[in-house]
This record gives sequence, structure tokens and C-alpha cells, in this order.
Amino acid sequence: MKYLLALLTSIFASILLTACGSGDGFTNPVVIDPGGQTVRLDFPTEYGLQIPTSGNRVTVASNNTVTFVTMAGTNNILNIEPNVLVRSMEVSGSNNTVNLSNNDTVPTISVLGTNAILNVGADDQINEIQMLGSNGLLTITSFSANVGTIGLGGSNIVLRIPTGYTSKTTIHNTGANNQIIEQ
Repeated sequence: MKYLLALLTSIFASILLTACGSGDGFTNPVVIDPGGQTVRLDFPTEYGLQIPTSGNRVTVASNNTVTFVTMAGTNNILNIEPNVLVRSMEVSGSNNTVNLSNNDTVPTISVLGTNAILNVGADDQINEIQMLGSNGLLTITSFSANVGTIGLGGSNIVLRIPTGYTSKTTIHNTGANNQIIEQ
């Protein structure tokens, strides 16, 4: 019975890593490869995440800790469920969407790619967001989100924030043709 349980656990772990790509999570991050996958990640230990491919829908489960997220592929959607800690995030590919839920913590988010969409939820904790690509959309959906600094260094970026939100954050708009919309 003990050997059967060990065998089933090994098979389940193999299937999970095959569906996600490969890696042990921390020293070797989970890599979403090949593209076109729908994956939900839920690990009891801290792990890194790389999305170098295209057409993926990746969900990070509640209460996970992710060392880093690197999204270099195109046309990907990354959904972060509530109460997740992501130590750093870089979105360098094009046409990517990141949806933060509620009570997520991401100290630093850098968006370098074009046509990126970043949605920040209620009670999220973010020290700094840098939108450096072009044609991006950053939406802070709730006044309760805490974003220390927002950098709009790219061009043609739309920043949507709740009315009065400029009183609780610092916005550096050094790019060209950016819009800040309070709603």
C-alpha cells in the first residue's frame, strides 16, 4: 500500500509538471512551454514562473508565493487569485493581460511590452508599477488598492484610477500621449 501511494504521488507530480512545463519551482522555475495551455498552479512551496510562449491562460492559486513572474510571450492571460505574494513581475511580451485579484502583494511590476493590460484589485499592495511599453492599459479598480508609485514612461498608456486616487499615490508621467482618467 505504501508503494502504491508513492507511485500515485509520483505519477500525479509528473502529470502536473508536464501540464505546466517543467521545473521544480524555485531553483528551476515552472516554465509554461509549449504554448496554448490552460494551467492552474498551486504549490505549497515558493516557486518561480516563466511564460516565454504564446496563447496561454495561467492561474496562480490563492495563498501561493511566487519568487518571480517573467512573461515574455505574446497573447497570454495571467490570473492571480486572492492572497498571493509575487516578489517581482516583469511583462515584456506583447498583448499580455495580468489580472490581480484582491489582497495580492507584488512589490514591483515592470511592464515593458506593448498592448499590455494590467488590472489591480481591491486591497492589493504594490510599491511600484512601471508602464514602459506602448499602448498599455493600467486599471486600478478600487480605492482600497495601495500603489505607492506609478511610472508612465511609455507612450499611449491609459491609466484608469478611482476618483481622488491621486491623493494616495505618486504618478510620474514622463512618456508621450498618456492619459490619466479618474472615474
